Amino acid sequence: MPAEKKAYERPNPGIFYMIPNPKKPGSYTIFSEIEETNKSTAHLFLWDKVSKIVENRFKKEVSPDAYTGMPRGRVIEPPDLQGVWLVAHGGDFPIEKYKSDIFSDFSLQDAHGIGKVKFVIDGHEKMGASDKKEVEEDLGIIYNPTGWTFKKK
Repeated sequence: MPAEKKAYERPNPGIFYMIPNPKKPGSYTIFSEIEETNKSTAHLFLWDKVSKIVENRFKKEVSPDAYTGMPRGRVIEPPDLQGVWLVAHGGDFPIEKYKSDIFSDFSLQDAHGIGKVKFVIDGHEKMGASDKKEVEEDLGIIYNPTGWTFKKK
């Protein structure tokens, strides 16, 4: 008996942050939030949740205003691209290493399988220079495109 074909799973729009994992220097875990229908989630509002996680992990406070100081991104379906989903990110972290996590968190597997997912670097998603510096100082780390490291003491 042939396997029953599963229906196409529609992706979910949303935003994500790449949170440094101090137990695995250089690596991140993704904190994702799906957007509800007709409700746009902003990084600024999500930052409250993310900063609490970061503070818990590092046992250090992070600036409440530095929401552009960590790698982040957004999953959207632009109306003019007819079914294509964009994963906009700042190019501030090793995207290839985390694609499968992003696919899973936003249900992008089916869309990717039919060539309807594109990864794009978007200036809006880049880390802000002053916020990045502030978070690096707060946590004692240095960001780089391949991950992050602890600052040498």
